[in-house]
Amino acid sequence: MTNICIGPLCIPIQALVPFLFILFRIGVAWFKTNVLKTLSPEEKALAELPPPPAVVERKWVDPSIVHITDAAHLERVKREAMGAGVPVVIDFTAGWCGPCRSIAPLFEELSQQYDACFVKVDIDEADDVALTYKVRSMPTFVFLRIVGDQIEEVRFSGCNKIKLEGLVKAMCAAVVKGEVRETKEEDKKKK
Repeated sequence: MTNICIGPLCIPIQALVPFLFILFRIGVAWFKTNVLKTLSPEEKALAELPPPPAVVERKWVDPSIVHITDAAHLERVKREAMGAGVPVVIDFTAGWCGPCRSIAPLFEELSQQYDACFVKVDIDEADDVALTYKVRSMPTFVFLRIVGDQIEEVRFSGCNKIKLEGLVKAMCAAVVKGEVRETKEEDKKKK
């Protein structure tokens, strides 16, 4: 059997075409992500949301981030914010978490821009809150808002800055307009 060896890597001649195809696909994916900055359809939809109106009367007067110490503290903050009709954005973080530290400046910036209650929970200090929300990785973001008589919860984990900003835009825009975001199933039924 004939082999092609490049350094310590030897490939049978019959496996050369599939091997090159796999390398090509990996290269194309890397090129799209890093060079062309191609976004997934979900990220495109979130990025295309309009910014909130320039002049909005803030219902939530404290633009700073609230640091939570325990579950009772979080419940008080949630009750106060939702009573004022603003969404709550919770960031589950830890001091030792590198991705948490990298997305923290964006979280701080968004707290200054949008009319929402921004909350930070250090899971090492408030582990009861992390257990309540079933946090398994960090950073995890939980978005809460009142829709009708129920609380809508949207969450995601990871250091995706585009997704974080898009979800904050979506949650705050829907509250400003008084709209309820439709689900994908409802969108499909309309088409």
